[in-house]
Amino acid sequence: MKKWEDYQNLAGRDRVCFFSPTRPGDGRMEVMKETWAKNVISDVYFVLSNKNDTESYIDLQNNEIHIAYNKFVDSTGKIVPEYDTDTLKGWQAPLVAKMMKWWEYMAMTFDDTWAQRCAWFVKTDDDTWLNAQLIKQRLKCMDPNKEINFGYSCGFGVGIFTGYSRGIVRLWAYFIQKLRKEVVLSDP
Repeated sequence: MKKWEDYQNLAGRDRVCFFSPTRPGDGRMEVMKETWAKNVISDVYFVLSNKNDTESYIDLQNNEIHIAYNKFVDSTGKIVPEYDTDTLKGWQAPLVAKMMKWWEYMAMTFDDTWAQRCAWFVKTDDDTWLNAQLIKQRLKCMDPNKEINFGYSCGFGVGIFTGYSRGIVRLWAYFIQKLRKEVVLSDP
């Protein structure tokens, strides 16, 4: 994990990155590209999952983040049956599992990929329309290195439109990485 001073003067100081979980092939990604995301498409990342995905990875050429979440694997590589999407109950269960895995993956790739790329992290649903230019304009007067969050959320990582500064995401990344290390070290 980098020192806090390393984040103060990054190239992406004002860059707002938009993240939208969506399903490949259902047409929503194309609608976003043709509507609100048209003028900010290089700053929009689509969070995708296929039931057969076994590894999470980032495809920066296509602005895609692929999340393997069907079998929720802990930091030691063991499947956690309580978070298995085949056994979770309720229509939101797979979405919650996907969002938890996405935030964990964002934390684990924060230093190498996201810290210098994004000053602001905006998560939106694939059926929500945003005025991306207005969001970018409003955020210019705020310091992304401070701990700031905004928007409307229905719960942890699940919401219509939520935004977080690099300062908050950096803290999450630190705590998630620390927790993963402690679990690996303390697990027999």
